[in-house]
Amino acid sequence: MKVFWSQLLRVLTLQCDAASRLMSDSLDRRLTLSERLAVGGHLLACRACCKLKKQFQLIGAACHGKARPTAANPPAGLPPEAAQRIQQTLREHL
Repeated sequence: MKVFWSQLLRVLTLQCDAASRLMSDSLDRRLTLSERLAVGGHLLACRACCKLKKQFQLIGAACHGKARPTAANPPAGLPPEAAQRIQQTLREHL
């Protein structure tokens, strides 16, 4: 029961610096349940950390080669001819 209350207190009192550190850690490892709950609870109340989480997710995707598709980096499985047609259409309309 003592562990429950300490984890609940952590969820309710997590500060931005600790939340940002945990979000950064989540790029390298799976957070524990109590850490995920603490970050989730903090994100419900903090818009700045919500924006930071999106930035971390973008950085993580870029580091793992899962960046958003662009004209120079077409999505996997797209035939080269289709990518060329899309690039040509973009050039004509931009």
